[in-house]
Amino acid sequence: MILANHFEDTRKSILNISANIIDIVYKRKTKKFEQVISIAQRELQISYDKVILAINFLYMTGSLEYDIQTDTLRFNNEA
Repeated sequence: MILANHFEDTRKSILNISANIIDIVYKRKTKKFEQVISIAQRELQISYDKVILAINFLYMTGSLEYDIQTDTLRFNNEA
């Protein structure tokens, strides 16, 4: 679900989760892929699948970049 409907919690929408992931990566300077996932799961109390969907959404829109050699995420502020 990208946007919440009246049956679901808006905090569980992909857009809200994505905003929280941007906060984790950019403001808190957390870069490691697995660290971002574990922090998001713990703080937002959501499943692994929803975190991955949000990271994929941010990657597809050009907001996040992934470096496979260092296994890190980087916020692309030009997006």
